[in-house]
Amino acid sequence: MRFSETTHIVLDYKKFEMTSNSDLLQTIQDGALSTDMPVVELLRRCQVLAARQKIPDLGTWVQHELNGYPDNAELPAYRVLPGHAMGHFTGPFGSGIRNAVLPATNLPEELQHWAREAQFRQPIATLEEISRRNDDSIRCAWPGDLVTMVRMDFYEKMALGQAWLSISKSGIIGAIESVRNRILTFALEAEAVVKDHEIDPPAASSRLSQTFHAVVYGNVGNIAQASSNFSQSAGDATGDLESLVRELSKFGVTSSDSGELRTAIAEDGPLKEQKIGGRVAGWMGRMIAKAIDGTWTVATSTATQVLPKLIAKYYGLPD
Repeated sequence: MRFSETTHIVLDYKKFEMTSNSDLLQTIQDGALSTDMPVVELLRRCQVLAARQKIPDLGTWVQHELNGYPDNAELPAYRVLPGHAMGHFTGPFGSGIRNAVLPATNLPEELQHWAREAQFRQPIATLEEISRRNDDSIRCAWPGDLVTMVRMDFYEKMALGQAWLSISKSGIIGAIESVRNRILTFALEAEAVVKDHEIDPPAASSRLSQTFHAVVYGNVGNIAQASSNFSQSAGDATGDLESLVRELSKFGVTSSDSGELRTAIAEDGPLKEQKIGGRVAGWMGRMIAKAIDGTWTVATSTATQVLPKLIAKYYGLPD
């Protein structure tokens, strides 16, 4: 899945004309260490450095961060964010389910990425705008033809009407900070390279290019994705309703809510075609809605991971 907008930023080189490379690197380092300098300004300074030191790959990366990544451009790992697929369903006799989890394993293998991750190709200024929103998560809507293709693949007698991938806003913030961290790391390492090769510019350019690739596309810095990396053992709850209820209670699911789940499981009966019944799916949707509005005091991202894992384990399904 991709999430993309395009904005073009024009660089102003004049204010850097009288600045030495060492001074420029120092201002980049200082700016990366402080949140007072926007990431966009740091990238502009990196663009000047790329032009002076003849580091075309650095210049291309900066342009992509400022203006957005085209479809044929390599996307850094920090711009591919994990998410949780959710949707609204309609059923017979006016029934329906809202905020239902869409298990990736219900999709054909070649489509499962739609339920697991989103590619963010828009300019970093747009990411910063998204990070300032009040919402805890970002919705990336599925295209209509995909929804139509898989509409009956999830819950028994329920048709998917709307679907999206929910991305934690902390992942967006983490991607922005990852750019800042990479700029800082590169500037620190570049300082030593420039000093070592002051009388050999071609050698400096080659070393700086290698340093850039190691820093930006290598394993540098961790994206803070908060609960997106959450994992929890579901326990050995296959077919054991009491074990399932105990596991749910560890996450603050009340006895009243567990009672509703018991009723839903009984009314749905055994699985048909390896699909969870509509009543259990509806219960999960209501619980996620409680997490969203704060009635159930767990993070939304935790709710969307815990419930499908535990319910799938109970039914003996892949999570």
